[in-house]
Order: sequence, then C-alpha cells, then structure tokens
Amino acid sequence: MTTQKLNANLKKIESCISQNFFLEALLRSYHLNLSVIYFLLVSARPDYETTNKKTKQLLKDFGDELSVNAGLKSSINKKTFKLVKTWMKKMDSYHKVLRTNEPTNTKQLLIESQKIFSLLNISLVKMSARKAA
Repeated sequence: MTTQKLNANLKKIESCISQNFFLEALLRSYHLNLSVIYFLLVSARPDYETTNKKTKQLLKDFGDELSVNAGLKSSINKKTFKLVKTWMKKMDSYHKVLRTNEPTNTKQLLIESQKIFSLLNISLVKMSARKAA
C-alpha cells in the first residue's frame, strides 16, 4: 500500500462527501480501512493466504496474529483493535439494513470510519518506521 494509493482514495472520499454522496463515501472508506487491515496483516505475516477470505475471518486472523506477533503488537494496540472490531460489527449490521431499505446512520458511520482510518494510519506509520529502521 503506497501513500499515492492512500491519497487517491482519500481524495475520492472527500469528493463524494463534498457532493453529498455519503453512502458512496462510506463504502469507499470501508474498503480503504479493509485494505489497510489487510496490508498490516500481510506485512506482519508474509505467508498469510488471503484468497476467498471473508472480512470476519480476516479480522479474526488479524486478532490472532496480534496476540502472537510482537511487531504487529507494537504497531497497533488492543484498544485500537477493539475499536476496529466494534466498527466492523456496526458496518456489518449497516450492510444488512442496506439490503432492505436506506439506513439513517450513514453520516455517523462515515465519521466513525474516518476515525478508524486515522487510527489505522497511525499503525501504518509505526510499521513503516519500524521497517525503515
């Protein structure tokens, strides 16, 4: 995951927000957060097999690796991981509601998704600084 990819995705999200496309911005930030989680997991464990993995399984594997891998543990703490898990549960329930009707908490989840991204971004910076050293 490069900074160019992160910046491009963030610009798309900001563009969606400025045009009042909150649902699209929420989905883009959801996918961005998932890709950051995936990148952190693959960076900590290069032999990790990710084909046909659901998000719940990816998050479970991330939690398992967090308890074992000291390098990953120094990048992301358990409190942040609990916040990510809570956010993921909210997003799963949001997707279930989205199938039947339009949810009312789109803006609230968008703000929370941006907070989760900022926490994950801090973890990315810590990991990249550790690898550079």
